[in-house]
Amino acid sequence: MTAHKNTAKKRSYTTRKQANDRRWPTFLILALLVAAVGVVVTLHPFRNDADKTANEAGTQTSGNATDDTKKLSNNSGRAIGGATDTQGQAAATTPRSQWTTSASGVITVESPGNGSTLTSGNNISGMAAVSTVHFRLIDDQVGVIAQGSLKVINGSFSGKLSFGSHASTGRLDIFSTTHDGVEQNEVHISVKF
Repeated sequence: MTAHKNTAKKRSYTTRKQANDRRWPTFLILALLVAAVGVVVTLHPFRNDADKTANEAGTQTSGNATDDTKKLSNNSGRAIGGATDTQGQAAATTPRSQWTTSASGVITVESPGNGSTLTSGNNISGMAAVSTVHFRLIDDQVGVIAQGSLKVINGSFSGKLSFGSHASTGRLDIFSTTHDGVEQNEVHISVKF
């Protein structure tokens, strides 16, 4: 009986050793595959062209008053400007009668007023009942020439625009978004350049 147990133990050991010997090549292939994926992920930039362009320029869209303007390019290949977020510190430069409010009443743009002449370096400012507002400056000739986001601090937002225009007229859109990116509370302001 003891000889039978020893033979069974030897077979069991031999079977386990053979199984382990077969697993090593599979394990080695799997380890090499994981390493290769790690190298690809590390070396390949998984970013869209807009993010890559902004990072190469070394700039940001918004944040605090010391941030620079984000440099992106639109479909025409021209640079897209942005704004330095002044966090609600810029005062309105237009009379209250020229302020524009969204249909929902959530966003009021104090500056610029409808029909105002806008130049790079001008401020956009207003009040909002959301935490962040987004803006898009559209040139009637080339399309979007500036865009970004501004933080709403104590109900106020402001930012110093930076852009290059190619037309004499355009539009400034200021809006908020839902959690899934749908634009809402829109304000559209006709501007001149």
